[in-house]
Amino acid sequence: MRERIAYMAVFRLKNTIICYNIICKTKHRRMDCLMKKYYFLGNGERNLLSSTKEANKYDYDDVNFDFDLNRKNDSHIAIIRQIKPESEVLDIGCASGLLGTLLNRYRNCTVDGIEYDEEAIEIARKKKVYRDLFHFSIVDDTSKEYISFMNLKRKYDYVVFGDVLEHLVNPWIALKEVSNLLKKDGSIIISLPNIGNLDIIRALINGEFNYQSVGIMDTTHLRFFTASSFVDMIENISKEYQIYFNVELCETVQFIPPYFGNGKIYDLFRTDNRNIEEFLVLQNIFKLTLSNNKKIKVKGIKKENNYFQKINDDIERNCKEIENLKEENKLLKEESEFLKKELENRKMKNSVKK
Repeated sequence: MRERIAYMAVFRLKNTIICYNIICKTKHRRMDCLMKKYYFLGNGERNLLSSTKEANKYDYDDVNFDFDLNRKNDSHIAIIRQIKPESEVLDIGCASGLLGTLLNRYRNCTVDGIEYDEEAIEIARKKKVYRDLFHFSIVDDTSKEYISFMNLKRKYDYVVFGDVLEHLVNPWIALKEVSNLLKKDGSIIISLPNIGNLDIIRALINGEFNYQSVGIMDTTHLRFFTASSFVDMIENISKEYQIYFNVELCETVQFIPPYFGNGKIYDLFRTDNRNIEEFLVLQNIFKLTLSNNKKIKVKGIKKENNYFQKINDDIERNCKEIENLKEENKLLKEESEFLKKELENRKMKNSVKK
């Protein structure tokens, strides 16, 4: 049941990005009402954890999908940009088949799909864009479907996790398992929500961590990542399983919340060593490739662990400056007292002479 709930949520963030594209094409006057209709992508107005409310998972309009390979801030397009035409692709958590449809139609790819949700896989099957569809959970290595699939020993140019890993209890196990499915120069393409988004940080400052039906705070998200913490997980995989992935942050999907025009919010998140756009990232798109020399190369990701250290350093430096100023003030007072006494002595000597 846990796996079913987790996989059901895979569709939600994908659906959210489509809704986001609709929002982007509207006039500013309609922005707020559309955001209320399609949910906000970050922190919820109230915590919906334990709520039974479901988002619509299957209403993708594949036929009228506005495909533009140059369009920014679309997770599906960002993934497709990383995939060469006529490749063999494994779409894990393929949902009702939007990504497979686009890869088949616009990249002429041969696509296999893995999906746990029965309703979704039936919809995907009717589209007839997948070579084969497999009904199992990628982390359930005891199921007959899993074993049958692995026994096929197929190799892929690309394995795609489109908003999937955050729903798994052990996402590192899934990455370990699919490493054996890659061709020699194959890649794993991953889209992940960014918990370091401005709206999440802003909510935490207000004491909120509100789950909702879609977005970063989807009620079935079990794992949360920033770009750098994802790299940490990849490094841990290398230590635990001796599987070495090179990591590249290929693209980001960004969203500007309506309150961002507030100067105070902007100033709060603007730092000397970080671009303000980093806090607007909704999703990170990664590419993993197997390393040949037991070393991990990281591209496009800056470790920002020194951010709060920099703040602490600034505080310590200011404290030292304050202490120095206090010491200088003390010396000035002593010098002032000395000069006062010296002046009094001279006055006394002058009075005696008179």
